[in-house]
Amino acid sequence: MSAAYVNATESNPIVGPIDMMVMVGLVRRASEEPWFAPLYGADATAMVGTAPARHEADIGGIGARYLTDRQLAELGNGIERWHREHVGTASC
Repeated sequence: MSAAYVNATESNPIVGPIDMMVMVGLVRRASEEPWFAPLYGADATAMVGTAPARHEADIGGIGARYLTDRQLAELGNGIERWHREHVGTASC
């Protein structure tokens, strides 16, 4: 994922982790969609497994160092809303 490299090398120490939280959150949600396995195959689905949820928890812990609980909740709600509004589209 080239987006991960861009996020990780962001010059702003707050923006990079927030971008990563959004990306990882969307990847986790996408990996749980019914279309994921048919699109990427059983091998990819097995390989992904529970990794997105673990990665989301890991980056969430980093984000918690910089964001308040309210900000974290707002970000999580925004990620969920974006996913819900774009599920099944090419951008999801």
